[in-house]
Amino acid sequence: MMQPTFREINHDQEGDIQTISVLANSILHEFYGPQMPEHHINYYLDTYQSKKAIQEQLQNSWKYFLIELNGVAIGYMSVKIENDKMVLSKLYVLANQRNTGAGKAAMGIINELVEKNNIKTLELFVNQLNDRAIGFYKKHGFKVTDEVTNTYGSGHTENDYLMIKTLA
Repeated sequence: MMQPTFREINHDQEGDIQTISVLANSILHEFYGPQMPEHHINYYLDTYQSKKAIQEQLQNSWKYFLIELNGVAIGYMSVKIENDKMVLSKLYVLANQRNTGAGKAAMGIINELVEKNNIKTLELFVNQLNDRAIGFYKKHGFKVTDEVTNTYGSGHTENDYLMIKTLA
């Protein structure tokens, strides 16, 4: 079976940034549609995953990686390194590509970044209703350390877990 590849995206790679934005639109509507109001998903996409928003994030220390299988984009991830901490902000894979090893491979890329940058702590937020992701992250050594309520500009409120993996 082919392994997914990861390609880091720069702020001037407009075609790849557009691909990530299109993937986000597809994945977030499919995955969160059953549990979140559509107006909030659209707000989130416009605010955080539009082409312009991604370009701004890339210019502000965020790293984006396009996940590809046989040259076809199947997902993406985003991280930010802050001193000896790395924040995993996004790890999304198309529905028909889940359970193919893409998530496990993403964790491999994250581990490479951890070693290269002397990271001591990995952290992420995950929706409390996302049992699948919570289980995945626990399997990879993350622990739930806090419950957080986020209220967005759309008026939507989400209950998340802060999950942390301590490395040193």
